Amino acid sequence: MGTSMMLVVQKDNELKIAQYYNWDGSPLDNGINIFKNLKLLDMDEFQKALCKTIFFNEYETKIYLDALSKPISQLTVDIPDSIMQTCDSLIQYISEAEEEIRLINDIESLDACNYVYFINFDDRTYGVYYNHFSDHMFQESLEICNIKYKYFERLQKLDLYNLPTIKEYKEYFD
Repeated sequence: MGTSMMLVVQKDNELKIAQYYNWDGSPLDNGINIFKNLKLLDMDEFQKALCKTIFFNEYETKIYLDALSKPISQLTVDIPDSIMQTCDSLIQYISEAEEEIRLINDIESLDACNYVYFINFDDRTYGVYYNHFSDHMFQESLEICNIKYKYFERLQKLDLYNLPTIKEYKEYFD
């Protein structure tokens, strides 16, 4: 079974990205890839680029999710490039896009993720969270767009505009 994760971006108290990934979601797998991409970004430019992101409507989402559940050889619809991006390449894809970018809103799957990587432009932070899955002994929560999600432990919360080195990030999770 994979280590699931979600990449979440919030700006102006609005969800901009909520992409679920089923594999390699730990901080030293895809987590480090996301971090490396953040280190390369101009945060102000990335915020501007986020204005081009919009979510598919429910009907479109259903069509694409149904299509993605089948083998590639059986695809009957063209899958947009935005959906096919890996978690780390999605950040770069959005940064470089010149046109509108349509995404699937996976926020309803958040409770099923092992890890959440949360870029929050409202408080200028980048957070890494671990899901304790209904462990009633664990009372911490994660708040995204004024909605609280239970059982998420904040492993790290960093200043988006003053990120540590990649070496420091790795050492924290080793």
